[in-house]
Amino acid sequence: MRFPRPIRARDPPPFDIGIPMHVIIKSDKFSRPLVIQFDDESKSFDNFLALVLPDAIDSIEIFDWLGSKMPKKISTLTSIKEVHFVRCHDLECVPSELGSLPNLEHVAFTDCADFMSFRGIEKCKNCRVFRACRCDNLDEIDVDLSKLDKLVALDLSRCTGLRYVDLSKLPKQLAILDLHGASGAYFDADRVAALDLRSTQIQDYSRLTSGMTLSTPDDMVEQLQNAIVARSMAGFDD
Repeated sequence: MRFPRPIRARDPPPFDIGIPMHVIIKSDKFSRPLVIQFDDESKSFDNFLALVLPDAIDSIEIFDWLGSKMPKKISTLTSIKEVHFVRCHDLECVPSELGSLPNLEHVAFTDCADFMSFRGIEKCKNCRVFRACRCDNLDEIDVDLSKLDKLVALDLSRCTGLRYVDLSKLPKQLAILDLHGASGAYFDADRVAALDLRSTQIQDYSRLTSGMTLSTPDDMVEQLQNAIVARSMAGFDD
């Protein structure tokens, strides 16, 4: 399995920095992505959602949203599969409105400065991929994700505030765990075998143990060698 291409801060935004909140909408009904700018964020976005057919949108990327909650009408987009939040600095957790989207499979946060909790993701029962990239206030997995029986990929890359990663909170079917660039992250190496990891992206696997000591560094390498793959295999570029 490969991660979709992540949104990067260095990618040129569709508008100059400082322009109000905007969204990028994708649908197989459109010949190209639709970019919409909102001057009055909450009211305009809510009015727009009221005009959208529930089955018209496959993916939405929301840039520079200044609010801790999403408009309730976003829950009417029943066909939506992917939601990306970019530079939405007031979002501290997963908006509860996403739990009403029955086909939502991919949730992503990129450069969301205040994002610090997985709270709300447990309501997204069909989520297969969850990404939080460069969200530096995220320091732990504070929600039991093991009940998300469809989650197969978890990307916490470049979350520099991340510390102990409790593997017991991850679903056993998880195939990809990306901690690349999360320089302070560590977890119990003896719990790796309980997961079905086929791609573990990490920056330095020599410091992954907590509360246990392997006899030699080679033992750790042998234990993880089938789980660790090159970053490019997951579709990323440094």
